[in-house]
Amino acid sequence: MLIDDLGDPRRTATSAEAAGAAGWVHAVVLTPGLPTVEQAGLARLPRQALDAGHRRPWLKQTLGGGAY
Repeated sequence: MLIDDLGDPRRTATSAEAAGAAGWVHAVVLTPGLPTVEQAGLARLPRQALDAGHRRPWLKQTLGGGAY
């Protein structure tokens, strides 16, 4: 996962720039020794997040209080 706050944008990215950046990020070669998640594991993540919200009421507020 890439997380970095670059501050306020100078301008809005074009669709071509966004597509290029997405392609670049998803083309990263795997680094040996780092854990990966297979497709089935990725598919389970949204449900696991929702289940965690139901078990932890404070999480619902943290995530914006949206309906589950």
